[in-house]
Amino acid sequence: MGIKNLNSYFRQKCTKESIKQKHLSCYRNKNIVIDASIYLYRFIQENALIENMYLLISILKYYNIHPIFIFDGKPPHEKKESLKIRKNEKVNAKERFQFLKNAIQEQTNINILKEMKNEMEILKKKIVSLKEIDVKRVQSLMDKYGVNYVNADGEADVLCALFTINGTADYCLSDDTDMFLYNSPKVLRNISLINHYVLEYDTNKILNELNIDFSDFQDIMIISGTDYNPLQCNDLFTVLQYYHEYITDMQCDFYDYLIKNKNLPLDKNKLLEIKSMYNLPFVSCKSNEKMKYKKTIDYSNLYSFMESNGFIFYNRVENNLPWKSGIKISA
Repeated sequence: MGIKNLNSYFRQKCTKESIKQKHLSCYRNKNIVIDASIYLYRFIQENALIENMYLLISILKYYNIHPIFIFDGKPPHEKKESLKIRKNEKVNAKERFQFLKNAIQEQTNINILKEMKNEMEILKKKIVSLKEIDVKRVQSLMDKYGVNYVNADGEADVLCALFTINGTADYCLSDDTDMFLYNSPKVLRNISLINHYVLEYDTNKILNELNIDFSDFQDIMIISGTDYNPLQCNDLFTVLQYYHEYITDMQCDFYDYLIKNKNLPLDKNKLLEIKSMYNLPFVSCKSNEKMKYKKTIDYSNLYSFMESNGFIFYNRVENNLPWKSGIKISA
């Protein structure tokens, strides 16, 4: 999801001034907008959707952080090719998983068995699907837990970025590197539900350290391939190398330079069209009006909902803080 190898590039080139590990206690009283689908897929892959979503919300509430979860709406037509590729990859993963499941019955070599089982675990995560009922269960939890959320009209990442740009939120929590193409100023990644740390990315500081202005940064990423042009597939590091050659003698724009000097088969008009999709001043914010502010915890129904999902609460008292008393009992 997002730009392949972008995070690796950031971690290689940027200092701790622009990418910092910080404890969640540093974000007390802050509004954090969250791309819900990232964590729905992660938690459902771990077979702990409600448990881990409850834990995530509880941790945020413990540090008095105010989350705003954004749920995906209908994907744009422009992502049709990406969705088709993902669907084919899931079909191939299912077929490979079934093949290994049958073949493993006849395998006696311990080392090969271990490799097959490891591959099956990886494939199992790839073939997981998020169903509408899963989303409804999570939103039911959020309603009872007093958590704000928005059903976006389109892609959640657009609204996440817009909220951080227009001041609705102070930070965006998402592992999707598309956040940087939208110029979301402060992005939190790699949240740990165990140690309560995140990595904070400061987009402006990152671009300053890389000595790349934002418009050129967008060009580089789009040429490398996004969800809007997944078949582009130019290696990010190679494109960056071309860019550094280009800026020593800029006599045309970067697209024309690559077409003329590197013989890249680029459709300049198409790339400029994709770039416009990442320019948020032209993005509607209709969904902002649908958010309910100052929601309160419905303790009674929250307890009942969580108990129906295998939790046991000690000292079950009205207005008791649920994140201090909830214990999940394994099945």
